[in-house]
Amino acid sequence: MQGKFFIGSWLVKPAMNALEDEKGASFHLEPKVMQVLILLASTPGEVVTKERLLRTVWPGIFVSDDVLTRSISEIRRVFSDDSKAPQFIQTIPKVGYRLIAPTQREPEDEKNMTAIAPVVATPTLKREALVPEPELLPATASAGISSIPGSGVNAVLAPIRPPTRSFGLRQLALWLAILAVVAAIAIIVIRSRKSNPEPSDALITLPFTSEPGSQGQPAFSSDGKEIAFVWNGPSSDNMDIYVKMIGTSTSVRLTSNPDDDLAPAWSPDDRYIAFIRRSPTECSIFLMPAIGGAERKLYTLPSTPPPIYVATSGPIQAKRTGRMCDGLITVGAADEKLKMLKTRFEEGAQEAGKDPSTMPKIIQFKVSLAGTEEAAIEQAIKEWPNGGMSFPKGDIRNPEDFEAMAKLVRPEHYKNRVLTTPNLDEHIKLIQHFVDLGFNEVYVHNVGRNQAEFVETYGKHVLPNVKFPD
Repeated sequence: MQGKFFIGSWLVKPAMNALEDEKGASFHLEPKVMQVLILLASTPGEVVTKERLLRTVWPGIFVSDDVLTRSISEIRRVFSDDSKAPQFIQTIPKVGYRLIAPTQREPEDEKNMTAIAPVVATPTLKREALVPEPELLPATASAGISSIPGSGVNAVLAPIRPPTRSFGLRQLALWLAILAVVAAIAIIVIRSRKSNPEPSDALITLPFTSEPGSQGQPAFSSDGKEIAFVWNGPSSDNMDIYVKMIGTSTSVRLTSNPDDDLAPAWSPDDRYIAFIRRSPTECSIFLMPAIGGAERKLYTLPSTPPPIYVATSGPIQAKRTGRMCDGLITVGAADEKLKMLKTRFEEGAQEAGKDPSTMPKIIQFKVSLAGTEEAAIEQAIKEWPNGGMSFPKGDIRNPEDFEAMAKLVRPEHYKNRVLTTPNLDEHIKLIQHFVDLGFNEVYVHNVGRNQAEFVETYGKHVLPNVKFPD
């Protein structure tokens, strides 16, 4: 939906990311939140699935369902809409959302002009009645018949169009003559180009190497003066890295290891060349000077690929994680949501033929450890204001905006988001609860700077009292 439009009595201004109520008060929405509202308004009354909203508003970005949920909550907050008795946006459980409020475009005077012809004083005026000569006005006016109240007289609403001119034989002959002249000129130009072709640069293929065997995987230096490549040697028995100055006939051999050396790549300053060395038992990345010298091993690919764990907070991503990855990562939330994520993760794993009971399920929650709850909250506000921001933060453009938003965080915003009690029994109880839900790894993030105190306290008084399954 393009341009301004109404949702109920609210005026939506997409270009300004703003909503305006009937009293003229303006409310700002984040750009992504506005895009969600526009997509819902483009199909009023119809259900827009979560998948379509995520795919359209966040294309090519892996985001959780929470981002969408928070966007909908922000729209409802502005509209003062109740999710349980909605007047604007209705939630369709496990499917998506739909806009149930009426929508209409903002009327524009220039697009709704209707020219009214002078009234003809007759009790009844039929459509065949003469209409005054039209003036040159926008051609968007429409025709019709309207009544003037109290007069008993009908008036013709005449379409206003510019006057037309007759196209006679003289004009036709003139245009045909012009076309004939243009065609004759075009033929002359084409024939002259064929008889006198312009010189053109021909592409010439030149070999950089002429050694026997197989050369490949070339890489040019940044100044274009040298080329590094792979050659299996005069005896075609081993793949090594060679370097050659462009325009010369001599190649310099850099490596001579019995394993295959492949994929040379120059450093930005052309001083070094990185390459891959592959053997039947190992694959490593090496670095050496471009003029030759000692090799340095940078990385060796492990024999067993490292496991891939994906953080998720929505049902779609949770199932995809179980199907495609090796473990689940999530953050503390309500039991109902955690059980749903775990169930969808297990469904995805089973679809891929994996045993979910053997796959890591990791959860993280945040604490602010201090001597009193007031000190803990003060510490959280100072060191971790992000934990008190319950709204989407993906559209924050710069650190200054983030700093301004952090100043709006209040103590009540940390409720159920950061554990601030100094009672260690509550810490033990929460960790044990996550373990009992089926999470086999629990990570605790202390948001304060007192990390040594936190580690010592948890090591002595918390972790020894948590019972993990054998």
